[in-house]
Amino acid sequence: MMSSSRVRLVLLVVPALWGLVFVGVNRLLERLNAFQLVTLRFILISGAFGILLAVDPRLRPHYTASNGASSGLPA
Repeated sequence: MMSSSRVRLVLLVVPALWGLVFVGVNRLLERLNAFQLVTLRFILISGAFGILLAVDPRLRPHYTASNGASSGLPA
């Protein structure tokens, strides 16, 4: 469990980073159109998730018969 001071810090940092995203998007839209921006974001996030999944195998999804792997449905 996180301490109350750490919770307060997170409650300050997350909205600040969220707000900075809007500044970055505003500046990027001066140079890129919306389609290019969405494509860039998709590529960057896909790369980040790919690295995370390659580095830490525990983050990969594990399918078993009990969670739908045999039926072909995603978990």
